[in-house]
Amino acid sequence: LMATIISQATNLGIVAMSASVKGTTVDMLRHVLHEFIREETLAAASTEIVNQHHLLPFSSVHGSGTVSSSDAQRFKIRASSLLASAYPRYYGYYEKAIGRYTHLSDQYAVFSTQAISCGPREALYVLDGLLKNNTILKIRQHTSDTHGYTEIFSRWLTEQGYGAHIVPTEFTGETLDDPSDSGDGSNDDNS
Repeated sequence: LMATIISQATNLGIVAMSASVKGTTVDMLRHVLHEFIREETLAAASTEIVNQHHLLPFSSVHGSGTVSSSDAQRFKIRASSLLASAYPRYYGYYEKAIGRYTHLSDQYAVFSTQAISCGPREALYVLDGLLKNNTILKIRQHTSDTHGYTEIFSRWLTEQGYGAHIVPTEFTGETLDDPSDSGDGSNDDNS
């Protein structure tokens, strides 16, 4: 199992790994790869890691596991992919990129990650990560940048009991759409 995981994590592949590990054949690694390293098993393993991390006393030093944030990273790719799209801001009009969208709890545990296209708005990926959270983390507040924001989505988060706190990149120190704010100044912090 470890040899197969390392072969995939290092991009070495099972053929080169079988030549590197004494007593291990390509067929053995292929069997482990097909039977045990699948999307479902990796998701279950990731969930268990986050759950066990949350139960450790030291994890509460950083937070309670009720606040999360999400954002995308973009990577230029050479290979053809259905998710690849032009991302002129960083790579010009002729280079293609894909995104990796990640949800992180306030305890620094990644509870959702997915490959995404760089083209569409990220609000749907924010929603997807929150709804597919199978960990014991009880996320009650979520933050993202303006790429993960739409007013409809923010209202939905509020109606579902999430305190949506969106941090716009264009406005330092301001937030958008706080439905709990009545506008009369009663929620202002005067301390």
